Amino acid sequence: MRRILLLTCIMLLAGCHSLPPGNAPDGPIVDAKIPNREHSWQSAENYLLTSLSIFCLQNFPEGADIYTDFPCNDSFLGIRSRMILYAACNTVPLRVVRRADAVYCLKSKFDKDKVWSMSLTELKTEKNVWQAKAKIQEKK
Repeated sequence: MRRILLLTCIMLLAGCHSLPPGNAPDGPIVDAKIPNREHSWQSAENYLLTSLSIFCLQNFPEGADIYTDFPCNDSFLGIRSRMILYAACNTVPLRVVRRADAVYCLKSKFDKDKVWSMSLTELKTEKNVWQAKAKIQEKK
């Protein structure tokens, strides 16, 4: 126990003496901007799944009743969106139900700028509670 206490004290003192002399530089030291990254379809799917799963774990630990509003005219996007939803259901007890029984609506769309976005809306208040977007990279 004494060794741990001694080691902790030494590390604290060393940390204080390892700062360079002088004033701190002006402005931010690290650029906090997230780079505008383009994703492959698989990477975008992973990003959206991770974002949705984390949101649902934090906000719906007991689960939630969800209605899906995926595009009927784009079966590729509909399939990928369903894959994300069902993968999230493996982590959080989300239940896909009819619109009349749902508390939330999960929407998915792909726009002309090649941005795939998904959002979760609370049906009672019509408030967007979660949204994530991923720009799809051009095939080379």
